[in-house]
Amino acid sequence: EDTFAVADWTAANCASLGGDPARLAIGGDAPGGSYATVNTIRARDNGAPKFIYQILLGPSADFAGYYPEKEEYLAHGNISKAALR
Repeated sequence: EDTFAVADWTAANCASLGGDPARLAIGGDAPGGSYATVNTIRARDNGAPKFIYQILLGPSADFAGYYPEKEEYLAHGNISKAALR
């Protein structure tokens, strides 16, 4: 919800800061990439500020899918397979 508030504020005020509300970008790294993804989906689905560009560095956007490399990463990480499920 905090990131939604920031995105809404930015869209509403970017023109007064010299920006173009029709050319909004969003991005983040790791959890920030996930927040950026969720904000973009919200914008698409709910008519919130639209983003024309994303910079996503390692977002956790798909916990349910099966990918062979995920098994390898889980073997070395702090998140158990049970927690991920």
